[in-house]
Amino acid sequence: MKGAPSGAQTIANQATINEIFGGEGERQRERDILQEKALVSAIQLPEFNEACARLIAIRNLPHTLLDWPEFWAGILAVNYMGKDMIRVCRKDVPQRLRRAFTRHKKALAQKLQSSLSWIHFSIDMWTAPSKTDYQAVVASWVDAESMQAETAHLSLREFRGNHGDEQQALSDIP
Repeated sequence: MKGAPSGAQTIANQATINEIFGGEGERQRERDILQEKALVSAIQLPEFNEACARLIAIRNLPHTLLDWPEFWAGILAVNYMGKDMIRVCRKDVPQRLRRAFTRHKKALAQKLQSSLSWIHFSIDMWTAPSKTDYQAVVASWVDAESMQAETAHLSLREFRGNHGDEQQALSDIP
C-alpha cells in the first residue's frame, strides 16, 4: 500500500499522540480535582441538614423524602459532588427535627422578649381533612428588628370535644 505508514512510523505517531494527549489528560485531571474540591467545599452540611428538617416539618413531608430519587436528582443537578458528600439517613430525621425545633423555640422566645408591642394571643380551631380537630395558639407582635407585624403558632394540639367557647376555655386552663 502506497502512502500507508510503516509499522515503525505508526508506533512513532502513536507515541507522539500519546505524548500530546497524555499531558493534556494530566492537566485535565488536575483541573477536575480542583473543581471537585471547590464543589465539595461549597456543600454546607449543617445548613443542608437544617433545610431538610425544615422542609419535612414545614411542608409536612414524610421522612422518606430523603429516599426519593427526585429529591436527589434536584441536589445532584446543583452539585454532582453531593452524592459523595451528603450522607443522610431517615432514622436521623427525628433528632434533626428536635434540634431544629429547639433552635426555633429559642429564636422565637428572643423575638417575643424584644417585641415592640404587646403580644396578642388568639386561639384558632379547625378540622383537618382526616376529621381530626386541632386547636392552635397563635401569637402576634411587632418585631423589633424588622419593625413588621409577625405571627407564630405557639401550640398545635389535637382537640377533643366540641368547638364551643366554654370547652375551649376549659382546655386552656390548667
